Amino acid sequence: MLKVVPPAPKVEDQDAPEIAHSRKPVEPRGLGIGLTQCPLVSRPKGPRSAAGHCVSPKAFILRATVPMNIEFNDKIWFWKGPAPWYFVTVPPEQCLALKAISTFVTYGWGMIPATVQIGKSKWQTALWPKDGSYIVPIKASIRRAEKLAEDDTVTIRLTVR
Repeated sequence: MLKVVPPAPKVEDQDAPEIAHSRKPVEPRGLGIGLTQCPLVSRPKGPRSAAGHCVSPKAFILRATVPMNIEFNDKIWFWKGPAPWYFVTVPPEQCLALKAISTFVTYGWGMIPATVQIGKSKWQTALWPKDGSYIVPIKASIRRAEKLAEDDTVTIRLTVR
């Protein structure tokens, strides 16, 4: 579940005007994930928020909380490159939700840390961006434990960390 919660505004400057704080839900690009938009209105160069950011009339603060749980079925495919590997592609609908939170959770290169479960096997990895979607790498030890091969259809449970 993705939930965005604005921080409570704090003003360190005693001469600063009151901060108007309002919440209204918005649906960015029709993703249906219920982000909350929180405009904070104050002097442009004056007070700082609790996080130390300058609070201006056009400031919008969005903070995501994770984990986000996704479950889907798809086929395992093999990539024949210099370092061959097996993957499962995340369906387009779930990729939209992942893209919406990617800036909050990525650690670089668009990689999204996740806990993945197939059958009884569970491990930590990262979702890789590829051609506008995301792919889940399937480790050899997991394929052996679950007796999986190329073109097998698997149910994947992802928890984005």
